[in-house]
Order: sequence, then structure tokens, then C-alpha cells
Amino acid sequence: MSTLSDDFRTAFRHHPAGVALITATVDGIPYGLTVSSLASLSIEPVAVSFSLTKESGAAGAVLSASSFMIHLLGEDHHELATNFAKPGAPRFTEEQGFQFLPTGEPYFPHAPVALRASLHSSIGIGGS
Repeated sequence: MSTLSDDFRTAFRHHPAGVALITATVDGIPYGLTVSSLASLSIEPVAVSFSLTKESGAAGAVLSASSFMIHLLGEDHHELATNFAKPGAPRFTEEQGFQFLPTGEPYFPHAPVALRASLHSSIGIGGS
């Protein structure tokens, strides 16, 4: 039986590009954003890092959510990544195929890897 650390290591072996979709639900409203800064920080304990540009909108929702999903996107998910990177673009549409976990997070089942996570800490730098 594999351990969480083994699964985590395997997940990041399949994610060379670093583009991910992060989704969360706050007060019943789904939020999502594309990040290109996702990196593996530690195997024991399992930890990742990513950068957000501001603490409002989707970024603020991710920071305030009790948990969120990190979807490691495949090369065939370019349109989805672009939609979640642009303000006002369609998100969580029926065509995109999102589902909601019993814990409330939006889940994209077509992602090669999806990780459920919670915020350990954040560092504010400058105006971002």
C-alpha cells in the first residue's frame, strides 16, 4: 500500500509544467483561478507552494477557504486554464464538467491529478 508521501511524489512526477487550477467554495459560491507557480515544497510532511497576486476575488476565497482543490492540468486543458486566468471568462459551466465534493469544493474529474489541501500559512509581500 502506498503512503501519502509516495502518492504526492508520483503526482508531481506527472506535472512538469506547473500549471494548476485551484478551486474553492466560500459561502456556497465556487471560486477558481489558474496558477503557474505551483511547486512541491516537501514530501514529509506533504506541502506545496503557489503565488497569488491579490487577496480579493478568487485569490481571497482560496485564502479564506477551510480547504481547496489543486488540479494538476494536462496539456489538453489549455482552454480551461485560460478561462480561469481571465476575469469574467466562463467558469464552472456544465460543459467544463465540474462536480462538487461532499466537502463542497469544486472538483474537475478530468484533471490527471487532483489534491485536496488546506492553507498552512501565507506570506504577504508588497501589494500582492
